[in-house]
Amino acid sequence: MSRALGRSARPAALACVLGFGLGPAAAAAGTDDNDAPARFIAAVRDAGCTMTEEAAAVALAPLGPEPYATVEYVEVLMSAGLASLSDDFSTLTLSSALCAADPARDAETYAAALAAYVPPEVQPPDPDEMLAFLRADLGPDYVRAMAEFHAEETGCALDLSDPAVAAARLVELFAGDVAAIYGVALPLPAAVEAELRVLVDAFLQDPGPAFRREADRLILPDCTP
Repeated sequence: MSRALGRSARPAALACVLGFGLGPAAAAAGTDDNDAPARFIAAVRDAGCTMTEEAAAVALAPLGPEPYATVEYVEVLMSAGLASLSDDFSTLTLSSALCAADPARDAETYAAALAAYVPPEVQPPDPDEMLAFLRADLGPDYVRAMAEFHAEETGCALDLSDPAVAAARLVELFAGDVAAIYGVALPLPAAVEAELRVLVDAFLQDPGPAFRREADRLILPDCTP
């Protein structure tokens, strides 16, 4: 039932604001789990029909939808007038009608909204805008968090035996994530990839307290392979 949605940077970025998370799965454009939108609606309703960034980080984690599937849900619900975002994009609120609706009909309601949804026309992002987003909204903390996620997926360590290969692998990982945020295909503009390389090189020089350097590996101690 789900389908890819045309995204602008702003709706996708609200996933960061609401704590919906980023990661390799962000490349997914929806989910085949037909019950997932209803679970999402139920989670917001259970939170009093309003969900803040802090609440989202706790309430949505156990539900299982891919991170960017939640962006789809928000876009579809907003397009149907069933939800709204605060001016600072930090709080999602269900409409009074959806808040009071029979939960048993949430999947049906979402399906109808999705069927009527018309994706907005997506303009290619401006490289300067992407650079500003990287520097202001992502930056070193994002790189460290993503590197930790990657390490957890690769035996709790990052292989640095060939530093150039390790850096290229991380740049490729982060480029895919940024491309998903903006809903664009790879490759990214050269200036954006260069900025990612600067961030990755800085991370490899100073990976932060979560990692321990051992010979040609970065070890993530608080991790179970």
